[in-house]
Amino acid sequence: MKQLLLSALFFLHLITALQAQSTTSCHNDLAQMVTINKPLAGERIVRYALTPSVVPINSTQQVLLEVTTAGQPTELRMVNETTQTTVTLNDNGSNGDKKAKDGIFSANIAPPAGKWAEPFFGFIRLFVGTTQSSQVNGFILLLPADVPVVTPRKIDNNTQYSDYVFNIVVPSTISTPADNDRQAYTKTFYKYHADEFDFINYVLVPGFLDNRYHATINNTVQGIGFGTGPANGGAPFGSAGRLIGYNQFPLPSLFDGANQGYIHEVAHQWINQSSKSFLKDGVPHWPISNLATAVMGYSGGATRQGSNFNYNFVDLGDSWRLDYNPKTVEGGYNDWELYMMGLLAPADVKQTAVIFKDQTNVPAGGTFPKTAFNTYSINDFIAIEGPRVPNATQSQKRYAIASIVLSESLLTPTEMAYYDYMAKRAEGRVAMQTTEGLISYMGKPFQVATGGRATLRALLNTNVNCANVPTRPTIGVSGGTTFCAGSSSVLVAPQSDTYIWYLNGAPLPDRTASLTVTQAGSYALSVRNAAGCNSLISNEVVIANSPAPATPAVTVVGSASVCAGSAVSLKADGAEVSYQWLLNGAPIAGAVSSTYSATASGNYTITARNASGCVSAASSPVAVSINAIPAKPTITATANGLTSSSPTGNQWLLNGVVIPNATGPTFTNTAPGTYAVRVTTNGCTTVSDALVLTASEPASIVSLRHVPNPAGQMAYISFTLPSARAISLRLLSSSGTLVKTLAEGMYPAGSHRIGVDTGTWPAGLYLYRLDTGDYSQTNKLMVTR
Repeated sequence: MKQLLLSALFFLHLITALQAQSTTSCHNDLAQMVTINKPLAGERIVRYALTPSVVPINSTQQVLLEVTTAGQPTELRMVNETTQTTVTLNDNGSNGDKKAKDGIFSANIAPPAGKWAEPFFGFIRLFVGTTQSSQVNGFILLLPADVPVVTPRKIDNNTQYSDYVFNIVVPSTISTPADNDRQAYTKTFYKYHADEFDFINYVLVPGFLDNRYHATINNTVQGIGFGTGPANGGAPFGSAGRLIGYNQFPLPSLFDGANQGYIHEVAHQWINQSSKSFLKDGVPHWPISNLATAVMGYSGGATRQGSNFNYNFVDLGDSWRLDYNPKTVEGGYNDWELYMMGLLAPADVKQTAVIFKDQTNVPAGGTFPKTAFNTYSINDFIAIEGPRVPNATQSQKRYAIASIVLSESLLTPTEMAYYDYMAKRAEGRVAMQTTEGLISYMGKPFQVATGGRATLRALLNTNVNCANVPTRPTIGVSGGTTFCAGSSSVLVAPQSDTYIWYLNGAPLPDRTASLTVTQAGSYALSVRNAAGCNSLISNEVVIANSPAPATPAVTVVGSASVCAGSAVSLKADGAEVSYQWLLNGAPIAGAVSSTYSATASGNYTITARNASGCVSAASSPVAVSINAIPAKPTITATANGLTSSSPTGNQWLLNGVVIPNATGPTFTNTAPGTYAVRVTTNGCTTVSDALVLTASEPASIVSLRHVPNPAGQMAYISFTLPSARAISLRLLSSSGTLVKTLAEGMYPAGSHRIGVDTGTWPAGLYLYRLDTGDYSQTNKLMVTR
């Protein structure tokens, strides 16, 4: 036990040299739990005790306040400045005081109303004559409304336990137990527990006014500034080798597994005893620096007690500006702290230590030139102390901590419920409201403060008079030990009365015979029978969460719009085991390669499957159009030319060559040859059968003429046909615009005469045209007046 390394309380409970009447100056400072105006000697407050020590929230029950003093105080008062009430305590053996002139002053007070995290009931002020000599901030422990009262399981008249607290009666808690006593109490604890705890918490009830601290029992870590050994410093405590340190809480109001002081004391197992490096000025905390803004703070004053450095360091190029930020208390461990704890590799320590050269003055904000600091990287530290062994890959990540409450009588069920609740909060997985002194904030339990890199189990699994201890359970697994994102596995326990599941060493709230697992990690189980006897914790089952493949992207090779009978080529990126193509969200049977030829219109997506069978999200849709081929057109020959059966999309061809600008439904042919029409709809085409037109001899038309010339009231147009055929005789303006159709239809062979009334026409030049399908002739017609 001579090897114990003691480190002081993170937040000061005893602060000297505070002005007598200043009560507000401590409200925003976690350190000032207790304010006194003279060294801790002579007339002073040693402790205060409350009976009951825990009351339910909003209780109206009167509480007996007993204040133990030293020296010869004249008077003690309890002052509540919120309610503007003052209660004078007495030491005369009446009104609740148990014994006159014993230095214990007493009074009955009412507990505060409101939130459980606001337990302040007033200032306890000690006077010598008319001079105030000491002041203590008084807090009563309030049980939250949603915390059920536990039924303690009694071992004997001096020992009882709950799931998270082991309670031992001791003669007095007015001072720190001697080492031999503390070891004896812990050996009593180990009678009923396996050697599976790394840390012990000692909580003194009602305790006394002193600093909480951490003691290192055993250390095997190299490269952090601590000496190693002994081989098993836990043996005097009853541990067979696992116990490495303990924390003591003389003030029970500061015992809360979720507050920063709690995780501060745990981290003292590793931080900071580097007396030969640039961190030496901060031992056992950090020097005044940007490192001190995190959990461990800096060492202040001659006592080297820890204080938080509530500042943000703002880089201004050639200087650093320190901005006050009280919210630093809500932060977790910094990079250097995580490295010391074996939870961060050197390459992941991004923070540079910015350390004041002058460690004799604590700055109160402001701007400082960079010449006022020394800066160091984690590699500078490693160059002095050597690498951490074990490193972040090999180091321990799961810890167990037991809470032993040492009290002067067995705790009541309400008191047990309170300490059980506060001990359990150390296992928290989220930030939660906590209080230290007059300040409430969102505290980060160990797992949260480490960024999920480590866990802390506070559950005890106590066995008393267990002749029939349950067999160590074996976990059954349904669904495999590897599952994909969005799916799960099911862990199954053997038959028992109570089930306690663990994830990465920390208990889960589930108490069911089976556990649906959706999170990767190492799972274990202990079971409890009806007699309250606990099994050993099972072997761990490692559940892996296989990541889904990256969402594939689809590329169209060529065009996304093709004609029926053709296909759109689709290709997915990546190189996964298999794929699944989907059309409008429905899987396509057999389409499991990275390419696909789409022959139907719609939206195509694809999912990828990796070797673990995990499926990605579907890709963004690609719209594919498979367009119908238009019906084959037909050509009809008329006296006016050729007509397509399709009203749109036409392109006329002569001898297989596109006729420029011939895209209408009709075409007036002017030359013999092979004609066809090509119809295109949505990019898809079809071509008619060919129609062959042969040349006709002009001599076959005996004549095309008119009389009289020029015409007046009437004109007569004559023409001769060699054979019956369809003709069209049209009157055109001099510019070729149709004026009137004079004759149309089938005419027999022979001569024909058409009379035309020109009497109403305006004088001028006209054209008339005869078309027979294989012959066309145009003549001029002059009309005069």
